[in-house]
Amino acid sequence: MKFSELPEEWKALFSARYPKGRVCQKCGKPRTLSECSFSRNGRERFVLDRFCPSCKTDYWREQGDLKRSRKASDNRASEKTPVLLERRSLPVLELGRKYEVGGECKGQVIALQGLHYVLRTGCGTRCYTTAQLVGMEIREA
Repeated sequence: MKFSELPEEWKALFSARYPKGRVCQKCGKPRTLSECSFSRNGRERFVLDRFCPSCKTDYWREQGDLKRSRKASDNRASEKTPVLLERRSLPVLELGRKYEVGGECKGQVIALQGLHYVLRTGCGTRCYTTAQLVGMEIREA
């Protein structure tokens, strides 16, 4: 957004705060307010940008180049990583049955809440997600 497009109250505010203009934080050149660019911050607030428009364009061009180079290097790295050969299946517990989970907890499945299994054990109620149960030893008791 340009200085001429700002509401009058904001023009007055920025003119009082920066009577000589502002120095670009990247190239260091002084710029008048008419040469600077502004951004919206929230619904009715405006902010004076840190960089002049030409430096801002260069900055975003560099960011795009960095992003593309990172993506290319990530693609090359993924070609070198080995493919997982073993895929573990998600455990399924039935409501009302008794199970021994991980060799430490014995109990009856009393409820299913989304992906959570609720077991009533001797020491209280335990809740397990399917992700927690992957890799644990589960036996029917």
